[in-house]
Amino acid sequence: MGKFSDMLFVSDFDRTITDLDGDIPQKNIDAIEYFIKNGGIFTIATGRNKNTFRAQAEKLPINAPCIVANGALIYDYRKDETISITELPQGAEQLLDTLMKLYPEAGLEIYQPDEFYAFGDNEMMRRHFDLIKTWPKREQFEKVSRPWIKAVFSGAPEVLGDIAEYVDFYAPEFASTLSLPYLLEVHGKDIGKGAASRSLAESLGRSVLVCAGDARNDISLLAEGDISFVPGDGDSGLLELYRKVAPCTEGSLADIIIKLEEETK
Repeated sequence: MGKFSDMLFVSDFDRTITDLDGDIPQKNIDAIEYFIKNGGIFTIATGRNKNTFRAQAEKLPINAPCIVANGALIYDYRKDETISITELPQGAEQLLDTLMKLYPEAGLEIYQPDEFYAFGDNEMMRRHFDLIKTWPKREQFEKVSRPWIKAVFSGAPEVLGDIAEYVDFYAPEFASTLSLPYLLEVHGKDIGKGAASRSLAESLGRSVLVCAGDARNDISLLAEGDISFVPGDGDSGLLELYRKVAPCTEGSLADIIIKLEEETK
């Protein structure tokens, strides 16, 4: 039995494991390997879909299925196996079509398990593609086949605020989450990184869920964790609620694992 043998560690990826430029500090990889060697189970919870995260998953020492699309899909990259998938609720087509017409200045991304499609164009959308280093397909809205597992709107904060209010008022079976100041995710109301992480911990027989995240789409993850951490350069509101560790540029994950080890002594 290793010192971390009761723990499942679920971490956000962008700006939690990576630095601000999207690179993974070597000290984080070394620390994760140490965590696993000493009995821990480690995985990722990300907003990306299965294929847009595959290259990143291959760079990491992950020993459990990954949570992708913010909890809508649990996928085991080691076995190329889908564990669970939850589609956007019925009525998604009508809701998203209406929002595009009401807010034409906003960009829209629709995510399938394997691909994602973009509609419209703005600076914030292009910034998002540069961040994730992945580019979408283009197609007519009505020709994009199901399943859809999440949608993302890009735009100015005031526009995204209006979209969020519309979703809350007119589409109670949906929910919205601001992942970055210029990105609003729309998903089923019961979908989130937190619920998926707890379900995974239970299925793996782990009694302690350790979580790390930096942004508002990590709220459910951090709230579900038995022990939760936020990088020092993460969302200021989250830093008031959860334990602060080194900034992502200085190896947040390595700092967390040092703290976990200190507390197991």
